[in-house]
Amino acid sequence: MMFGHIAHYDRGGFYAEWFEDLAARIRWLEYIGRGGMFGEMGWGMGSAAHTYSDVEQAISEWLRAHPVKLATMQAERALQHEEAERQQLARLQAKYGAPLAVVAEPANPLAAAIAAHLQAKRAAAKAA
Repeated sequence: MMFGHIAHYDRGGFYAEWFEDLAARIRWLEYIGRGGMFGEMGWGMGSAAHTYSDVEQAISEWLRAHPVKLATMQAERALQHEEAERQQLARLQAKYGAPLAVVAEPANPLAAAIAAHLQAKRAAAKAA
């Protein structure tokens, strides 16, 4: 058991829940960043004799030492979400003739910088 997680019938179910797509992987990193079930309940990590808490601690330390990894994934997910919404907006505008919407700037400057970098990479890949 790691991070208090034992709630799936098999590995396939576990991977489908936590790693199937980008949003699931972000949920997993956020979940373990909070310490899993034990961290969310304020209990801390379990005993290394029963719960692999030494591995939990190593993973948590790595995640804290590399915050840009999670921020990059969150920015990529935000970009995917924005693209899906823009496609939906275009469909609705085509259907109803509504005016264009005003686009707001992201509140998180790190996420905005990462999103700009990811958009530039996508544009370069499309041009190639």
